[in-house]
Amino acid sequence: MNNFFDNLLNKSRKMPKKGTSIMTKIASVIIAIVLWMYVIGEVNPEIVSEVKNIEVKLVNVEKLAQAGLIVMGQDYYSVNIQVRGRRSDIVDITPQDINAIADIRGFSKGENSVPVEVNLPSNLEVESMEPVQIKVTLDEVVRRPKPVQIEFTGSAASGYIHGSPVVEQPEIMVSGPETFVKSVDHVVATVNLNDTDQDIQQNFTFRMVDSGGDEVLGVQSEDPYVNVYVPIYRVKSVPIDVTTAGSPAGGYEITSTVQIPSKVEIMGRTENIEAIDGIKAQQVSVEGISETKDFILSIDLPENVQFVNPEKQPKIRVYVEKIISMDLLYDPEEIQITGLADGYDAEIETSEPVRLTVQDIESVIGTLSKEDITLSLDLSDLDGEGKHSVKVTWSTDKDIKMIEMEENTLEVRISKEE
Repeated sequence: MNNFFDNLLNKSRKMPKKGTSIMTKIASVIIAIVLWMYVIGEVNPEIVSEVKNIEVKLVNVEKLAQAGLIVMGQDYYSVNIQVRGRRSDIVDITPQDINAIADIRGFSKGENSVPVEVNLPSNLEVESMEPVQIKVTLDEVVRRPKPVQIEFTGSAASGYIHGSPVVEQPEIMVSGPETFVKSVDHVVATVNLNDTDQDIQQNFTFRMVDSGGDEVLGVQSEDPYVNVYVPIYRVKSVPIDVTTAGSPAGGYEITSTVQIPSKVEIMGRTENIEAIDGIKAQQVSVEGISETKDFILSIDLPENVQFVNPEKQPKIRVYVEKIISMDLLYDPEEIQITGLADGYDAEIETSEPVRLTVQDIESVIGTLSKEDITLSLDLSDLDGEGKHSVKVTWSTDKDIKMIEMEENTLEVRISKEE
């Protein structure tokens, strides 16, 4: 090969000077190509090449299980390496040609830095690797009981309602990484009522959820389902019969009573509620009360009959008002005179007002005015001129408990018109 280069060089020196520049350039190109082919084909230099995304396999995972541990979260690890070797050995290498492992035997709960070991073909070597360790989180495998809750979708047939579900397994054993198991608040099975009028007894699948109702993944249960019984009852709306006993405090009056609600919904088997047209509450004592008050009704339901909404206890509201008095003063000119004969005048011989005392509950007295009560003097039975003592009478369209007058007669002088 050396003789070839010498001969090529000597020939280039013996070329005539005319066109020397062009020939020199051509010769240089040819020499470069020949040299490159020589290096590639004969020399095969040593190079360094990067191989990326080489999967790291975890080994001795079964030892973790024996120790009650499990790998958390990430399930794929990789490294990048710089490989040194002859070009012909490296040029076609792929990540699948390289074996990278991380031995997790002996590590404990928590985050661990596990060294990565790379095995290459015998004619290659690792120049560098990134990273040299992988972060592997281990957690303890635990089993914990979790309560079962039932949620419903849909509704029962018209006139029916579901009762409280009965779960054969009130708790389900949940297993998995401790971190995940701790986040499980309860187990939920969904029952579709699907317009039914018959009891439901069936196996239902379930899901594990956190306190917010979001499903928790990465955990499992030994039981694939829960057995649930749901009774379906007839519903009926009935009134409540309630009586009161006793009197309010002195100076107060019970103005009305209202049942809240006026009717209640009961449920039970058809044969148990069909004949019920109303239910009776225990008598309520209102003795001595001086303000509006609610009383929870105590009701003894028939056997095998329940309230649809037992948390909403029926009650009776007893309205109480204070009894108050008010004085109304009427000037003489505000008193009507009736029955006066034609051709005569009548004059009340006093300038003092007439006092009228009214008494009733606050809501009545608060809206009362003098215009609601009319005072009058009837002169139709009087004969002739002169001074007469006439009884004052009152009249009103209002339902007022008590009306009293301080003076019930007035002196009236009758005279002929001038």
